[in-house]
Amino acid sequence: MTGKKVLIYGFLSGMIILSASACFAAGTPVTDPERDAKGVLQQAESLADKAQQEIIKAEEKKSEVAEHGNANCSANPQNTKENGAIKTEVFEYLYDEVLDSGFEDEADEIIKPAETYAENLKKVKETFFAQPNEDSGLTELGEKVNKVTSAAGLDMSKAGLSTEEIKKIREIREEYASQVAAKNLKISLDLREKMAEDFESIQKTQTAGCNQLQGLMMDNRNLVALIKETSSDIMIQILTLESMGAKMLLKEDAELLSVPKKVSDEEEKS
Repeated sequence: MTGKKVLIYGFLSGMIILSASACFAAGTPVTDPERDAKGVLQQAESLADKAQQEIIKAEEKKSEVAEHGNANCSANPQNTKENGAIKTEVFEYLYDEVLDSGFEDEADEIIKPAETYAENLKKVKETFFAQPNEDSGLTELGEKVNKVTSAAGLDMSKAGLSTEEIKKIREIREEYASQVAAKNLKISLDLREKMAEDFESIQKTQTAGCNQLQGLMMDNRNLVALIKETSSDIMIQILTLESMGAKMLLKEDAELLSVPKKVSDEEEKS
């Protein structure tokens, strides 16, 4: 027997007992006290059960209203999609302009990203650098001098790039850096207005619905918006790294550094 039922049962029993006592005091005859007492208790228990059922129904109704009720109120997720949800205009723009697989810009015409690191490394070397000249065509006297200087670690037979070659590499790099800067500048300008819209929507964000179910829906909707904005931040960092890489290329030598030859054990002994 629950606490509420005991309380109701005790209250009703007390009232019936008081009524019975009043009858005795008034001289009302009682033919069978034991049977009458059992009837009084049964009646009290029946009333207590009925009262408890009413309380349970009332609590169930309150719980149902809390979980699912008032579904069509003005604060429900459906009615707050336009003016109560966090906007993700920055994400939508970057997704279309940066992540879309069909999107290409002018910088891609100079060097188009490949899928693997090895392929990209090869393209960077071929596009923005030049192999060093292996033979300078030294004169006989130059060859003699080179034998002396080579012993000191200075090989004169490997001449540097010509002025024309260096100029060509510089022009390609400058064109690439300009295209990257122009693209990212346009993205930056476009994002300013969209960021303002997203920030303004945050101030109007609806965080609670009209019941518990709508509250969970609000939490999920706001979490999705947070994930999108985090993705936007990562994409902007990628664009920043792209700009930094293009800028660093302008400072690098046009000629690739020669990789030192690994001397074998036999060559070292000889």
